[in-house]
Amino acid sequence: MMQRPARRPWYQSNFAFNLAGGLFLFAAFPPLGWWPLAWIAPWYWFAVIDRNLQQVPLADPVPGSSRLRRLFSKLDYPAWLAATLSWLLLLHGLRLAHWGTYFGWLAISMYLAVYLPVFLAWTSQLMRRSGLPLGLAAAITWTVLELIRGHLITGFSMGLLAHTQAHHTYLIQIADFSGAYGVSFLIILVSGCIYRVGPWNPGRPKRWALVPAGAALLLLAATMTYGAWAQRDDPAQDSASTLNVGLIQGSIDTQFSDAATPDDQIFDLYNYLTLQLRINHPEVDLVIWPESMFSFQAPELLMDQDSLPPAETPLDKAEFLRRAQDHNERFYQHTANFAKSVNRPPTGQPEQDLDIHFILGTNCWQLPPQEKHFNSALLVNPTGKIMNRYHKMHRVMFGEYIPGGNWFPWLYRFSPIGSGLTPGEKPVAFQAKNWTLVPSICFESTVPHLIRQQLQYLRSQGTNPDALVTITNDGWFWGSSMLDLHFLCGIFRAVEHRLPMLIAANTGISAWIDHHGRPRAVGPRRQPGQREDGVVVASLQKNVPKRTWYPWYGDWPWIVLGLLALLASYWPKKRLLLT
Repeated sequence: MMQRPARRPWYQSNFAFNLAGGLFLFAAFPPLGWWPLAWIAPWYWFAVIDRNLQQVPLADPVPGSSRLRRLFSKLDYPAWLAATLSWLLLLHGLRLAHWGTYFGWLAISMYLAVYLPVFLAWTSQLMRRSGLPLGLAAAITWTVLELIRGHLITGFSMGLLAHTQAHHTYLIQIADFSGAYGVSFLIILVSGCIYRVGPWNPGRPKRWALVPAGAALLLLAATMTYGAWAQRDDPAQDSASTLNVGLIQGSIDTQFSDAATPDDQIFDLYNYLTLQLRINHPEVDLVIWPESMFSFQAPELLMDQDSLPPAETPLDKAEFLRRAQDHNERFYQHTANFAKSVNRPPTGQPEQDLDIHFILGTNCWQLPPQEKHFNSALLVNPTGKIMNRYHKMHRVMFGEYIPGGNWFPWLYRFSPIGSGLTPGEKPVAFQAKNWTLVPSICFESTVPHLIRQQLQYLRSQGTNPDALVTITNDGWFWGSSMLDLHFLCGIFRAVEHRLPMLIAANTGISAWIDHHGRPRAVGPRRQPGQREDGVVVASLQKNVPKRTWYPWYGDWPWIVLGLLALLASYWPKKRLLLT
């Protein structure tokens, strides 16, 4: 049995190495955006893995220790603590909306930090048992763990390693068959192979190590070549297929206090920006408002003949339903007046056939006996009639629901949104002009498998989407780097499905992203201490349909690879010189 090494100086400890890797990775993300550090940060973790390989194997019991003690001895607490600190820095914007969100910020950072010690332990075990080279073993385990955290506990796919390279369009085009996970795989693979041939790695078989390093660089070159080919010029399009879209971006910070901006002031701001858009861009066909910005004192009420008043109301059924109907009539009249005012030509200008549609973010409340609270998007025609509704399917943990809240309702006393929101049941397609638009709300655009499943469902119903739309209220984050992290996810959704992405975001970042993941128009970014209102105009043209692998096969290749890696981690021990 190998002896554990003597205690090292603190700057050479595993904690210092793990923290350095975490800080380097943090710096690769916005607001710093030093993207080359994403290729260097894993080196610190590789050094820890090398140390693990020189120590007692994880599967070997410590003689004379209890079962519980042996279990806890396998957990890398310094790695978890270092990762917690880096996640707290990266996600600090989650805490800004309300004091109750501090708990969510801390909880999700501590949870995400678990994946680093698991990565270190699993990679060490996989190399020890299978003999795989460091770069390949680390790439497999890192990518599979990103996939797991994208699904587990409703999923959290923000801050993937691939997102640090989002603006390098030649590199990220492989996402159309591998998803964002494939880009993460490539970064770790190349980084691990280069690490093996570095001068900091004395005593290694450099001659053999050059083989995987050279192969990794050839793979990187092939990726860049494919990226250039995938972005070749598209066939010319008929101007009749053009859809001109105005994305309205106000600057309303989300506040849960008496100082919060009233609904009528929010509406006045967005209505003013919309009227300015119509004057400056009369060619616009569609106007999109962000999440929850189209509020009218109370949400739209969804009811039928079986509807009942809430149990806490002092009104009888007939009186409550009469008042509810009156409210809805005012809501619909408000919507109609708004749509007609936008479609009415300005004074002094000639009459013209304006035909502007709207996608508006609002809330809907379904009355008992099946009481539900939805975060919704409405499709409104030029006359103000609501043509379709989409209810958000993927709720944000600690923001729109609290885990365990169904069993412990008192937890919602600490939530800024009260009793939580109800998830929608299925995706919908909005038809505007001759375009088919697929809406999503807020953080839904950060969940790769959700968007893929929505598009699969719609295609199975005979609907072929033309573009993706995300409406979001990022005023929660008060100009922090969460705006940038959210925006980067939209870039990858566009590449994965070869569909343009439209983002209408309160406080930013609103954008038109083309089907190659290239930002074509970007709105102002809300800076701390400043307010930025703006409008983004997009001119979309239908593309010749391109079949991509990812929408059809999704994450199954990575799932199979993960199962094989798990099996290999407990396979009879082998050694290869390449390691």
